[in-house]
Amino acid sequence: VMDNLLINAILCQGWEKAGRFFYFGVMVDVLCVIILVLVGLAARFEVFPSLKTLLPLTFFLFYSFLELFSEVFHVYNSSILWTNLSSKTVGSATYKCATRSLFALFEWFMVGYQTLLWTLLMWYWFTLESASDERRKFLKHHPIWNAAFMGFKTNQVTLKLLAVRRIGENVLPAYRSIFNGVTMTFLFFLLQQVFNSFLVYYSIPVDVFDGEGFSSPYRDFENVFMTFVTMFRLDISGDFDIGDLDGQNQYIDNSEIQNAKEDKYHHRGICFMYMVFTAFIGVGWLNLLIGLLNERYNTFYTKRDHLFETFRVVYTYKGLSVRSCLKWIFCWSEQEKKPPSAFFKYKKSKFPLHTPKEIVLQAQASLLKKFQNDVAADKKSE
Repeated sequence: VMDNLLINAILCQGWEKAGRFFYFGVMVDVLCVIILVLVGLAARFEVFPSLKTLLPLTFFLFYSFLELFSEVFHVYNSSILWTNLSSKTVGSATYKCATRSLFALFEWFMVGYQTLLWTLLMWYWFTLESASDERRKFLKHHPIWNAAFMGFKTNQVTLKLLAVRRIGENVLPAYRSIFNGVTMTFLFFLLQQVFNSFLVYYSIPVDVFDGEGFSSPYRDFENVFMTFVTMFRLDISGDFDIGDLDGQNQYIDNSEIQNAKEDKYHHRGICFMYMVFTAFIGVGWLNLLIGLLNERYNTFYTKRDHLFETFRVVYTYKGLSVRSCLKWIFCWSEQEKKPPSAFFKYKKSKFPLHTPKEIVLQAQASLLKKFQNDVAADKKSE
């Protein structure tokens, strides 16, 4: 992309028109994160968010809908203009925008999740009394709703910041070194090895979860889940305890903490299993993953300009779509005050212009080389 002067000029011109909408969207997302922090604080202090906190969420939800609607609007207009489709064009345009990529699907999921969370908060605000325990402790008892949205939103803001040149050109090679076919295939293989270790450990009759006072279905599920967590800790982070693997707990004797008692049936087998999985997964495969990431990063770093422009063109398209939609809503018109003129705007560091002196020197060198070639050809002919 960066080697073509015309494409570089088009991208720069498009970003000049879309950049203001991009930065406004980033500002809206940052404010949304701040509001979510206030919602989290309300849950921590067992109070329900005030209406002053919830009303900005309405604006943020509206702007998120506007961004998606502008893309659908753009695709719909293009379909009507070029293919003259039927009334099903709106549905097909929506489907095309939502399934364009995994990134687009993630954004549509984000808006749906944000709508669900906003609906729940508003419903609890208007239907329950302010002094009721159910309303006051709703976020305290269901913190994952807000925490999950906080995680999604902060990651969305982080990804948007990669469209800033100073950040994107340096970080995108690392981002692409993880999210590419080779690395993801290796990570899938690595997770298979972790799952295999989980199956090996689960075949040993160890109760990782005590489960006293809980029903049998919950106890069985929690035991399976905690068994997988235990092996994940052992394989990936190296965080383990032989007593935990044995299903035994430490105990206090004479006011001192003693190691967990060894199980006489499977203690040595678990020790051998720990050594094998630590050596092959924790030392072997994880170090290979580090080497692979280093090699991928070096490869993508040489293409960082191309990666950045390819990444930013997505937000250029989104900004231009919002701009086009707002022009249609508010009936804006752009009238040229000056006669139209053609020009190029591009990144000069990628296409340096030669000074007149350098042009003369290059011409002289070219003529001298041509003269030398002619003399050499004459000598060969003689």
